[in-house]
Amino acid sequence: MITADAGVRPFRLNRDAFLALLETGLVPEGRGTELFDGEIVTEMPQGPFHLFVYEALEAVFADAGLLGRRIRGGSTVGLSRFDLVDPEFVWIERPRGSFGLPTPEDVRWAIEVSVSSRAYDLSDKRAKYAEAGIPDYWVFDVTARRLHRFTRPEDGAYTRVAVDGPDGTFEMPGGLGTIDLGAIYAFPADAS
Repeated sequence: MITADAGVRPFRLNRDAFLALLETGLVPEGRGTELFDGEIVTEMPQGPFHLFVYEALEAVFADAGLLGRRIRGGSTVGLSRFDLVDPEFVWIERPRGSFGLPTPEDVRWAIEVSVSSRAYDLSDKRAKYAEAGIPDYWVFDVTARRLHRFTRPEDGAYTRVAVDGPDGTFEMPGGLGTIDLGAIYAFPADAS
């Protein structure tokens, strides 16, 4: 970290500069490369537990006819001028044919699946989603087999927080259906 008396200032990328770097190939494109406070952040690759929960959620959304219609997987969202995030799933509402990345006004619900990124998703990233006014932010905490639900953003923070698990059925926002947490975390007996 650079101290204030060092006589230098760090350079922060805005999202247009970051996207230009992605297009040139200077920054690798793909899941886990995000812009956070103007800095390029990379997350660890997905492991088997992360993938299992991701696929379980994908099946829930597909079975409900939501996947691709309302719920999208792997969509990049521009939260601010200096923040681009890639939630696992996101509910986007905007006119058909819209061009450009979704903005906070387009997002109704964002979902992260956390194993190695748990601390980041539950603190820094949660704060960014709240500051952007995303109405619902859920974190599937794979290691603890918990569901963290953050709702009602106000003044840059979520005013309602619920931590549930490892079982229970929960209503998705907007009356989209339910999620059975026990089924999401139903890892095979031989998983280690």
